[in-house]
Amino acid sequence: MAFCSKISQNQLAASLSDGRLCIVELPLIDQWDELEGQTFKVEALYPGRDYGSLLHLAWLNSHVLLSVSHFGFAHSNCRKRTTLDGDVRPGYYLQELEIRCSEDRIPGSVTCSGWHAEIFHQLYLEGVVIGIAPNPLTKYSAFLQFDGGKVFEYMSKLALNKAVGLQRCDDMFFLSSCPWMNIVPVRAYVQEKPLVFGLDDNGRLQVEGRILCNNCNSFSFYSNSGDGMMTHLVIATKQDLLFIVDMGDILHGQLEQYENFLPVVVKNKKGDTESIFINLWEKGAQIIGVLHGDESAIILQTPRGNLECVYPRKLVLTSIVNALVQGRFRDALLMVRRHRIDFNVIVDHCGWQAFIESAADFVRQVNNLSYITEFVCAMKHEDIMETLYKNYTSLPCIKGNKVIRQREPKSTNGDDKVYSVLLAIRKALEEQIEETPARELCILTTLAKSSPPALEEALRRIKVIREIELSTAADPRQASYPSFRGIIEAFVVAF
Repeated sequence: MAFCSKISQNQLAASLSDGRLCIVELPLIDQWDELEGQTFKVEALYPGRDYGSLLHLAWLNSHVLLSVSHFGFAHSNCRKRTTLDGDVRPGYYLQELEIRCSEDRIPGSVTCSGWHAEIFHQLYLEGVVIGIAPNPLTKYSAFLQFDGGKVFEYMSKLALNKAVGLQRCDDMFFLSSCPWMNIVPVRAYVQEKPLVFGLDDNGRLQVEGRILCNNCNSFSFYSNSGDGMMTHLVIATKQDLLFIVDMGDILHGQLEQYENFLPVVVKNKKGDTESIFINLWEKGAQIIGVLHGDESAIILQTPRGNLECVYPRKLVLTSIVNALVQGRFRDALLMVRRHRIDFNVIVDHCGWQAFIESAADFVRQVNNLSYITEFVCAMKHEDIMETLYKNYTSLPCIKGNKVIRQREPKSTNGDDKVYSVLLAIRKALEEQIEETPARELCILTTLAKSSPPALEEALRRIKVIREIELSTAADPRQASYPSFRGIIEAFVVAF
């Protein structure tokens, strides 16, 4: 099978045991919930020319399907069949198929019939093909893996000004045949490149002639970037351990910290034990996919067939920091609350001095006084990126290959952080949020949680509120403070 997902099209191709080919077009992914419980009958294609036995399929784009087929003596009248290049001979062939649909497509529906496929280019292959995968950085090429681990790049006939054929990739090879092959786009320094990963029958996960892991059960990739570049490799081992590997560590060969992907518990400088892996709760669970971006989830399938989602803290923190670097404060705050991450990550990810400059934008985006009050109450003196989350993310904050802002020198007095951050939040509340009891309570909370607590300022504000409540004048603000006692009680609790 091969799946092609574009912005407006989702196509699935499957080869049947009798050699026929099936094509189906699915609606947008957001509409798939409406298909639950329905059954569709997909018509097989009946071409005028024999495809042979289709062994591998890969979409180059939504109109071109690349296949590896095999013609053997078992095919009837094999020697009498002809191809684009003349008489056919037994062996493996690489075929480019043009896919067309003769029926009018209805938006939001499943197109199961009317599909036609025509071979417009065919190439005889010298050897057994183990796997095929499209090049994610271009829509006109794909990589083929031959028996033994040799990797070749195929350039489509549709590519302009480029020769059609196979070219061996000397820097992309495996030490053995890898039935599970995947090609992902990564950013190496200032350049984008495809990286070929393969898993052999003995559990060896390989890349570019190196063995990354000797006991791999399954693997997948995660991206927190909007351009589709993969940022992390996810590995499940035969010991039922889950590892999250930074793609930069693979590119730079810095894998010592993963302890050969074994259940090793290391000690930090303080003597506390730290795990660099996650224990899977059910033996034999395999990775079948990930949810990219802010979702930061890994989908596992257990031997019983259940599908489970896990949210590794390393991926969650990466998503939160990525949202903060992009200035998406509300999204970051929602992720912090959903996954029960320390709120101080919002302040400490690039230094509290940098956050102060964006405090007004933070208040404007969040626009929820309950959330802001919760954030204020969680402020700590320590830099949690240097303590609690030191082993999960790296600094400075980087977007692409450009440093957004270097971390400021850490203040010797933790009171500076709490005082300055709460002062900036308080000013933003006074400037951007209309006067309500909820706003006053949030402001009083910033005064109570300040270091040291701003008791005089808090009492002054309470006095003003009390005077408004007791005033006999027709002050329009009086209706805004129906419960002075409630504000006082909440303020006392905050202290």
